[in-house]
Parts: sequence; structure tokens; C-alpha cells
Amino acid sequence: MYRIMPIGLICLASQFAWADETPTMPTDMLDQDKDYSYLTKLPPKADDAKQNRCAELAHRMQELKGRPQQRYALSQQYEAECQR
Repeated sequence: MYRIMPIGLICLASQFAWADETPTMPTDMLDQDKDYSYLTKLPPKADDAKQNRCAELAHRMQELKGRPQQRYALSQQYEAECQR
């Protein structure tokens, strides 16, 4: 047991020393002047298509006054597609 203990302490100390090192990324791989915001935004065409689709569904719901079952089904579809 006394032989295992120093080995365990050495391993434990080396893990703490290794954890203190901060990982660095090579700066030549990153282009500092490049704008990376496109990675977090949806393409504008998809957003326009969704807006058009939602406007069409809203218009069709207005036309379905007097038809409660069809209007309800369309309202459920509108909520699922447009209110996320």
C-alpha cells in the first residue's frame, strides 16, 4: 500500500498541473478580420419564406370564418409553424 500511495499522488499532481494549462488555438488558423456571425444566423431567404407562409396561413384563417373545424385545424398548423 505504501508503494501505491506515492504513485497515486504523482498522478494526481500531474492531473492538476495539466488542467491548469489553457488550450490555445493556433492563430494562423483563425482569420481575425473575418466576420463569423453567419454561423449563428439563419439564412435570410428561409426567414422570408417563413414570414410569407405565416402570412398566407393567417389570411386563410380569416377566410375560413363560419367553418370552425377547418379554421381550428389551420390555427393548429399556424401555431406549430409560426409561433416557435
